[in-house]
Amino acid sequence: MNEEAKVLVTKADEKIKSYDFMYAPPPDNLARDKYYIKGIRMKIELFDRGWFNPDTHMTAVYIDASTKTATGFCEDNRLTHCPDPNRRFPLSYESYAVKTPYQWLKDIQYGILGQGEKLNERMTQRISYSKGDAVVEQWLDEYSGLPMRVRITNSTGSYVYDFRDVNINSVTDSVFVHSANE
Repeated sequence: MNEEAKVLVTKADEKIKSYDFMYAPPPDNLARDKYYIKGIRMKIELFDRGWFNPDTHMTAVYIDASTKTATGFCEDNRLTHCPDPNRRFPLSYESYAVKTPYQWLKDIQYGILGQGEKLNERMTQRISYSKGDAVVEQWLDEYSGLPMRVRITNSTGSYVYDFRDVNINSVTDSVFVHSANE
């Protein structure tokens, strides 16, 4: 990896304390859920799909990476939607803990820096490398170093993961505190 690529890949370690983004995974790449990340904690604000059962309705998932736990809550302030806002929904950590932009970044051991582009109002640099039988491309934000897009191409096709509306260092500790609606 050349010096310019090394600087870009290590930039996030210097600049990022927290971040949030809208996640747009394959196959449809629709940005539905919003993720907040700070250290080992993650909160996911779930997309309102328009239908629900008040007894099982969740709007937020809190994840602790150190204990590999996930807990859901309904934080909608409408009583008809959340009859018991303090009800905990124990969840599978693996079902909700997606690979974050920072984790994607840490996958880069080597790579070829190529032409970037503007994604979601951010200038990026594209880095590509091989991993097993796949070619992985990451579009790294020139400011923070975080990936804005990851594309994996292998024998079964091409898969794009987009991280949209990324905000750097804007997540506060209060985001990770569930509070029952009054």
